[in-house]
Order: sequence, then C-alpha cells, then structure tokens
Amino acid sequence: MKPPPEVLIVDDDPVALEMLAITLGEEFTVRTAATGLDAIEELTHRPPAALLLDVAMPGVDGYDVLEVREQRGLAPGMCVVMLSAADDERSLVRSWALGADAFLSKPVDPERIAQKLWAHLDAVQAAAAR
Repeated sequence: MKPPPEVLIVDDDPVALEMLAITLGEEFTVRTAATGLDAIEELTHRPPAALLLDVAMPGVDGYDVLEVREQRGLAPGMCVVMLSAADDERSLVRSWALGADAFLSKPVDPERIAQKLWAHLDAVQAAAAR
C-alpha cells in the first residue's frame, strides 16, 4: 500500500497550525513549519507533495516563500494551496502568478482544504501517467 502524500503546512498561528495538522493528518502525512524561513528550508531539503501556505506571516511571508521557490527551482511539481484572511482579487492574482494552484480565504473548512489538495495531487499524478 502506498503511503499518503506528504503535506507541509506553514502558518505562524500555532492554533491554526495545530488544528490543520490534526485534521489533515487523517488523510496525509503532515509536516509543519511556523515561519517562511522554515518553509524554505523544508522545501530545499525535503520537498513535500503539497504545500499549504499562509500568506500573512512576519518576516518572510507566503509570497516570499513562493518567490524563493521559483528562483531556486524548488519542488517544481508540488501542489501549492495559499491561505489568507484577505480575499481580494489582487491577493488571488498574485498567488497564481507565483505558482499557487489554489487560494482559499480564512477561515476555511479543513475538509475543503483536503478536497483542494486531493484534486491537485490527482491531477499531477494523472499528468505524470501520460
């Protein structure tokens, strides 16, 4: 049996991070990071199948993480779902321009996050099988 896909959850809010880790841990192998710098380190040394990334973090934010990912060519096939309290079109467009596959506004139901992750992971597997 194949192990579940690995998801890196990045959020500076410890409560949100723990809640997402517990909930998504039922379907995925979960790793967590509390800062953008930690996320970049994880992407550099052990890229996951998917990244669940908070936009607004002090210091290195979610957009910065995606910019570094693109500049360094880190985890090119990885699914990226952005989470943000902002739901304006500008944030959505910026996320997509930086390579995000989905953008969800907080608060968001963890089940919806899991559905987005599975949809994108399934699409990547289907494309790889071709």
